[in-house]
Amino acid sequence: MTTALIEPTPELAAEADARFEGIADPVEQALAVLRWAGETFGDSFALTSSMADGLLAHLAARAHPGVQVIFLQTGYHFAETIGTRDWIASVMDIRVLSVEAEKTVAEQDAEFGPALHDRDPDLCCDLRKVQPLARTLAGFSAWGSGVRRDESVTRVGTKVVDWDAKRGMVKVNPLAAWNQDDVDAYVHEHQVPVNPLVEIGYASIGCAPCTRPVAPGEDPAPAAGPAAARWSAASTPRGDTPGMTRPQALSPEEVATAVAELTHWDGDVQGIYRRVEFPSFRAAVDAVVQIADVAEEMDHHPDLDLRYDCVRIAVVTHDAGGVTELDVELARRVDALFPGTNGD
Repeated sequence: MTTALIEPTPELAAEADARFEGIADPVEQALAVLRWAGETFGDSFALTSSMADGLLAHLAARAHPGVQVIFLQTGYHFAETIGTRDWIASVMDIRVLSVEAEKTVAEQDAEFGPALHDRDPDLCCDLRKVQPLARTLAGFSAWGSGVRRDESVTRVGTKVVDWDAKRGMVKVNPLAAWNQDDVDAYVHEHQVPVNPLVEIGYASIGCAPCTRPVAPGEDPAPAAGPAAARWSAASTPRGDTPGMTRPQALSPEEVATAVAELTHWDGDVQGIYRRVEFPSFRAAVDAVVQIADVAEEMDHHPDLDLRYDCVRIAVVTHDAGGVTELDVELARRVDALFPGTNGD
């Protein structure tokens, strides 16, 4: 791998985002972002793909031929997903990098017992997805994914070029401004490969034990978020009152994705957390008031722990039994109030 042509910085990301955000045509915008990333970072730029389709890979091959596309080979994928990966790799000018966990499924079963995904899905996801992705991205200076603003309320503020402070990398989201009509039109025009599971109702495709198609009558709209297709049995709250709408808990995969996108947060399906330090006790108290104002506006209340000049924020929807889209949106609102690590 060659060294990045330019050192990644928050300023570089902000300048690029301002430049590309003004491009109205979604295809031209995506191509411009990908071309810039390739020219700026060379072989130190890579994309990630779950192989639900080849849209992002197709655009990247046009803008930056030979780009590396990271695929997390968890050992639990549908055969259709592996076939889609191989299909895309054979017809596009990209280099697929299949990344495996440190342990095989058999080795994981021997250490933790069979079907860890049923007993502790968060740990399974961490071992087979989160950790392998972190190790792989450590070798790059910039990365990109197919995140779109219309996928959920928590992603409406997604930038086309952003700074991934957790990893110290530039993060590009070439499809941020696209909607489903844009996707369908591009796929049709260019005959882009699509995972066959999409045709039978899978709105979001992950590991086979943790993914199901959208049920009849279930809302498949983007506003419901990609998690609508995953982990419903584990996340459906018990004892609901008839007619009452309750938030749905996100799957471990969706929580891991959300935490990766949030700059200052950590956590898992049991809750997400952030710690913010302030210059004084008075400033910390004022921050608690500001967070409370946002929480009241959303009618969603986090746990706040004030320790002199430090505020620890914990967010989880107890009624749903885990982290929901509402929790992630509240975290984003808190980050908008305090974008820096020290409350600045």
